[in-house]
Amino acid sequence: MMIATLDNILISTVTGKLQTTIPARLARKRGIKTGMRLEWIESGDRRMISARIMPDPMAGLREAQSIAAKNKSAAAKLAREFEVERAWQRENGPTV
Repeated sequence: MMIATLDNILISTVTGKLQTTIPARLARKRGIKTGMRLEWIESGDRRMISARIMPDPMAGLREAQSIAAKNKSAAAKLAREFEVERAWQRENGPTV
């Protein structure tokens, strides 16, 4: 659990379109780039929400394709793992 200090409290403003900007320092630290998706999570406290960086659903497939030229069995294993994860997400929703 992170303890709130002046160094880790960052503030952004919500616009009229209900959009906000991720502070640059946080985006750099967490590797957040344009096009990445965030999952918003409500807590029991009505004043607290958090965001989780969603994994790139295609990363595993790209890795499998990269490996395929070198090792067909490893690529097949990664592709199967990717499909299992996607099926689980379709049935259960995004992971938290």
